[in-house]
Amino acid sequence: MLVPQVPHGGSGDRGRSRAHHPSTQHSVKTPHPQQLADAIQRLLANDWPAAHALVQDLDDPIAWRIHGLVHRIEGDLSNARYWYNKVGAQIDATRSVEDELTELREYLERDA
Repeated sequence: MLVPQVPHGGSGDRGRSRAHHPSTQHSVKTPHPQQLADAIQRLLANDWPAAHALVQDLDDPIAWRIHGLVHRIEGDLSNARYWYNKVGAQIDATRSVEDELTELREYLERDA
């Protein structure tokens, strides 16, 4: 299962500074589970700009995975890899975005 189990602010950072990515220079916060579910729903509806707005300032492994998916969908694979790496995951080109989103949604539902 690719759902991250990295604790908040944990080893998923892989030693990178927060200044590495522009979106992490804003106030960072822990998400409400509904915010993550809303971001997943936005991606499933092909509204990646809205999903990006929901997760870009969040400090959470699930948010980082969603953020990586946003950039994967828009074709910015370098940026997507950055966010996947934060949770110790790699982009799997054999998996569909929908499959990953379903996995994340199911994880959130179990954890609720």
